[in-house]
Amino acid sequence: MNKKMYINIVHRTEVNLSQLEALKFQQAECQKNGLKTTLLIGYPSMLQPEIVDYVKAQGEREDVELGISFHDITCSPLSELAGSNERALYLLYQENKTRVVKAVFEKFKELFGFIPHAVADYILDSFTLNYIKAEYPGVEAAITNCFEEGVKMFQGNNHWWYLFNDGGPWGAYYPSRDGQLIPARDSEDDIGIVGLPHLNRDMVLCLTSRDDYFASHPLNVMRAKANDGYRSPYMFHFVDQWLKQAEYNGFVYYNVFVSLQWICEGSMFIDDIAEARRMYAQSLAYYKKLINDGVMESVFMEEFALWYRENVPVGTPEVNLWDDILCGSKRQTFWYVDPYFRMAIDMNLGGMIVDLRPYVGHLDRSMGPDSKNLWNGNYPFIMSWEHRPGSEQFCLVEYNGHRADIKEQRVKGKHQRTEDNKHQLVVDPMELEVGDLTVTLQSVFTFMENGSVEIERRILKLSDPLAKVRVVEYHSGCQGTSEYPEDITGTKLSISDGTETKEMDYVWKSRSISMNQPVSLKAQIPQVDTLVEMKPVSGSDEGSIKEGHLFFPFYVMEIAREIGEKEALITCLTITKP
Repeated sequence: MNKKMYINIVHRTEVNLSQLEALKFQQAECQKNGLKTTLLIGYPSMLQPEIVDYVKAQGEREDVELGISFHDITCSPLSELAGSNERALYLLYQENKTRVVKAVFEKFKELFGFIPHAVADYILDSFTLNYIKAEYPGVEAAITNCFEEGVKMFQGNNHWWYLFNDGGPWGAYYPSRDGQLIPARDSEDDIGIVGLPHLNRDMVLCLTSRDDYFASHPLNVMRAKANDGYRSPYMFHFVDQWLKQAEYNGFVYYNVFVSLQWICEGSMFIDDIAEARRMYAQSLAYYKKLINDGVMESVFMEEFALWYRENVPVGTPEVNLWDDILCGSKRQTFWYVDPYFRMAIDMNLGGMIVDLRPYVGHLDRSMGPDSKNLWNGNYPFIMSWEHRPGSEQFCLVEYNGHRADIKEQRVKGKHQRTEDNKHQLVVDPMELEVGDLTVTLQSVFTFMENGSVEIERRILKLSDPLAKVRVVEYHSGCQGTSEYPEDITGTKLSISDGTETKEMDYVWKSRSISMNQPVSLKAQIPQVDTLVEMKPVSGSDEGSIKEGHLFFPFYVMEIAREIGEKEALITCLTITKP
């Protein structure tokens, strides 16, 4: 690939005629800078002749793509078709979703004379995506999700913004027929629509803050107070950080969306409309510069979707290695996603696994009154340090009754490819003080693309070269979608040495089973239809499986081995379907 950023600038109409002037400003600024735009119109706007006339005129330009926005369906006659006063398409009964979708497509065709190739909403669940592709096969691209806008968004918006969307990919992907947040396994599982995010996000701060503060919406920094008037270095650092991701993946998709309320008179979000508009214009000018430099290309939603389908095979993994660009600290977070799982590793915690979503279960996260999820579209985790501290994977080093773990270390990491082109995260060496012994340890994660990640804990140096240390790989998991513990009763834990297998069902009794030289440790979690397995690739001395209790609602698997200098404990973590 050409290691280029594909920038897709998306604008959306609003029903309020007073905001039409702001939309005209946006379109004019983009066109002045030679940038293509995807202009989405919603049904309420389709009832406003002045807005329709403007959108029609824009649609005649070669640098404008027209599409549909399903945001806000609270207007007549859509409210009647929706069967309630619900304003979100994704929260309707399935029967009513299809009625609304059909009415919006028909109205668009009536007004503009064609079926669009691009559609969008904050969330488009798999039921809706499957229906759209079946009824309107020309649709190639859809904005399907807002990365990690779940519990934190709900809490930060006074518990009224019902946008639960944790656990999905952060970039472009092929949504699975089974669930809108799951990357498709193969061509049969692929709905046939390229899924796109509603904004790119700060991949460090998405774990610790609200995503709407720090995103590719260049004016969101005003909400975060990360600006001084129209000046915001963070806004440019953000673009540059996303440009870096093309080095790891061969390309990067970058989505810009600024709603009209951010550049309108009287907006509750901004202090000075002139400063907001100047900041927006600055961001566009920077995109133009990057295009002139040959590292960025301006595209429509459909245009990018066609490029993506031609160049990125179904099942291709994506990674993201993100530096802290707001505070300038040394913090980094590494992300990996493929059809088997999504994982985050925090170098601020020594290279600890802090988030793990097991896609292999292929759980349907469609929402609505006739779904088992109702409002909760989050994909369940088995690890989430931010939502459920205590769910984690890291390593311990023990020596002469003393213990140290990697979580206390602040390190950096780098991405590289193996000889067979697998993604690999190499964490910088760290020094652990274990009693009177100094241990230099390095962690390496190799992603095998088959549901497995191989984890090496290398002892590079010991202050006593003849010493031996006990290295323990520690895995603690659970299941859920929020900060509140959820039931894992029925989880089956097992440990085997290849000859004998010991197992127990999880019933909250704090029991444990140990075994010498185990070859496999497993946790089968029925609630997420997932089997988690740890294997000692380099051999092991002992291992254990443990169940928790209600004040420690986790299962634990441990593998230990005594090793010396220049040796390693290598384990393989595999996520499969039982």
